[in-house]
Amino acid sequence: MGEVGLNHFLPPDPGLPLYLSLFELGVKAVSDPKQSASPLLQPGMVFGCVIPVRWGDLDALNHVNNTVYMRYIEEARALLYAEAGFPVPGAREALLVHASCDYLKPLRYPATALIELQFVRVGRSSMEYDFVITTQEDPGTVYARGKNITVNTDSVTGKSCAWTPEELAGYARCFKSAK
Repeated sequence: MGEVGLNHFLPPDPGLPLYLSLFELGVKAVSDPKQSASPLLQPGMVFGCVIPVRWGDLDALNHVNNTVYMRYIEEARALLYAEAGFPVPGAREALLVHASCDYLKPLRYPATALIELQFVRVGRSSMEYDFVITTQEDPGTVYARGKNITVNTDSVTGKSCAWTPEELAGYARCFKSAK
């Protein structure tokens, strides 16, 4: 996935709209709304968000529980959907069909997790991205990395649907070029 650092992230902006109640807990997108949107998604483009590690995220071993890493990625995806203009719930849903995670180092409290979704590819109705979790306190250390694949579906029928040009443009506005 390449080098990960703070250059992929912008400081939290209190002016960004917060779409879901879970984002009121301190999760903020760090895509730049002033950045000109690319008409196409390109491999390597990045969407990032900042999530404070909560004391309640820890398990009996005093580190973030493995299941919580997946929650952090879920929160990043939900924020991506909202920023792309696809509220949850909505007429279309991006269902998670594949998730993998390599846990590389225990993440401990207190910390501020930096979640980076790196666009890999788009299919007729699917989207694939890799992710990394680092922290503001130690941006050179990767705590976890993995892959997600989602499929665009009709929320009524549950059947997959091809991406529309408007949907892809919405996602393209959220991802930025990696530095």
